[in-house]
Amino acid sequence: MRLKASVPLVEPDSWDDPMPVRRRDGSPLAPGAISLDMTYIEAAGVGAHAADASPLGRLR
Repeated sequence: MRLKASVPLVEPDSWDDPMPVRRRDGSPLAPGAISLDMTYIEAAGVGAHAADASPLGRLR
């Protein structure tokens, strides 16, 4: 996922859809693999990672 330009990062619509990593020839780097999101969140001085694993088949 990539943050769109000049928008607040806390808004869900501020992010592009996730896409699989591709090789130079356009083929997927890991067909049938998963996409891992390890978002870092900090609140009241405490930090944590929120993890999500999505099958790449659902991505474009």
